[in-house]
Amino acid sequence: MRVVQVTLATLIAMGIAAGAAKAQPEFQLSIDAPATIEAAEGSEISAEAVVRLATEGLAPGSDGVQAWSLSITAEGLGSGPDGGWVIVGGTTSGTVAALVDEESPGLRLSEEDSFLYVELTEGEGNAGLVSAVVLSFQNPITLDPQDSPHALLRVSLAAAAPLHSEGSATYGIAFRDGQVGSARPVDNLVTYRGETFQPSQQGSETLVIPIVDCTESPLAVVFQAAPHGQIVPEPEEDRVEVLYSSAIEVLEAPVIPGGIGSTQVCVGIVSQLEEEGIQGWSLSVAADDLNMIAATTAGTVGQDVSLNTPPGAPCSPGCRNSGFEKTEVIDPTRPENAGQQGAVSAVVLSFTLPIQLELVSTATVLALTVEAPEPVEEDSVVSGMLRLQGDLWGSGQPVKNVATVAGVSLDYCGIDQTRLRVDFVPKQVGAFRSGDGNGDGKIDLADPIYVINYLFRSGEDIPCREAADANADLSVDLSDAAYLVRYLFQSGSPPVGSLECHTSPLSTPESCPQGATACDG
Repeated sequence: MRVVQVTLATLIAMGIAAGAAKAQPEFQLSIDAPATIEAAEGSEISAEAVVRLATEGLAPGSDGVQAWSLSITAEGLGSGPDGGWVIVGGTTSGTVAALVDEESPGLRLSEEDSFLYVELTEGEGNAGLVSAVVLSFQNPITLDPQDSPHALLRVSLAAAAPLHSEGSATYGIAFRDGQVGSARPVDNLVTYRGETFQPSQQGSETLVIPIVDCTESPLAVVFQAAPHGQIVPEPEEDRVEVLYSSAIEVLEAPVIPGGIGSTQVCVGIVSQLEEEGIQGWSLSVAADDLNMIAATTAGTVGQDVSLNTPPGAPCSPGCRNSGFEKTEVIDPTRPENAGQQGAVSAVVLSFTLPIQLELVSTATVLALTVEAPEPVEEDSVVSGMLRLQGDLWGSGQPVKNVATVAGVSLDYCGIDQTRLRVDFVPKQVGAFRSGDGNGDGKIDLADPIYVINYLFRSGEDIPCREAADANADLSVDLSDAAYLVRYLFQSGSPPVGSLECHTSPLSTPESCPQGATACDG
């Protein structure tokens, strides 16, 4: 709203006919601060906010704002128990208020011809920052309305991240008229053609997410690019380094341009227990901007021992014997799931035998297949997120993210921060069907024979190593041929991955070149 009113008599004196419309500019002040910050719980964090001015309603070529004053605070705008942001500094460097000869986009010609004032304010109800700028006293320098919005001020912020037990917190920064520095109270105003206007104002909020360090915790969950069975560190090895060696936060999945990409992702449980090991577990995994295609314990420690190599061998890789397993993709249309895609899994290793995972280990417990929701073009990346979200519903009751140790359900560390970004990127590698060792597009007896000929009879090279690696243990050997034979003739688990054409994030142009299999036409 305008602070200086213009009367009808004044309009007539200016030669503007009664009833004629006069264009009224609109000004808006806003603050841009980071939308989200993740930081170690209780740690000191810092950020920068930028104050901007937008102008609307002025024709091209018109002059613009000549001067402005700002009064900003973060006081009382934090939802955390220790408050929120504290304004610790402000500068016009890198804004239109900088000097022309110092840096772009500065507009002030000189200190003598302009005015600049920036000061921190103190005291309860007055903590913040005030600033005032006049671009020029003698020259017609104004903000170009066509370049709006303009950066006016950069504000330095500091705070402490909340504790993980307290949850995420919102830290705000806003405009507040009347704050006092060393002189008079300062309001949020702009000057246009010698008149003062009060702009609309929009502050900003930052969601601060506390991250807990789980590397020394008894139980945690990680995402993996491939199944690893149980990773057990040797006594002389760095325990944490080995246990988290397979953990990933970003997975890049190559996709032939124009295709819908899919990839496998595994979930592992990190255990650093002392007396009793994990006897069972449940997992509830949400998929955001991804299609959840399949979920299985095949090829993981949750697999039944009857499917191991040889059958019955304990934890090779399956450890489950006379236990329970239920793994399924959830129905997003079920009301309790509220449209959320994902998968749930529950495993008990045994009801009758003393079977448990290694006390100190990282065990792959679940394999997921996710798909991009749209085609990946030559110059595009399609991204989605996997995360742990408790209480998703499968065909039974809601599933929690817990592990069972000595008959007691224990939570994993850092559930809300355990997530994986999946990037489907265009890449010129070959597509394949898992288990298709000879690359002819079919899964049959010829595939294990082809692998055996390659290994022991100087047969032809494997066209796509990821396709021939039927058990996904990251090597092509006799176990892959045996795995395929059991699948084909003994009701064994299907090749790990997908029986449909797909690419692998582990593929390279050398290991699986484009055109190596029938999937590439």
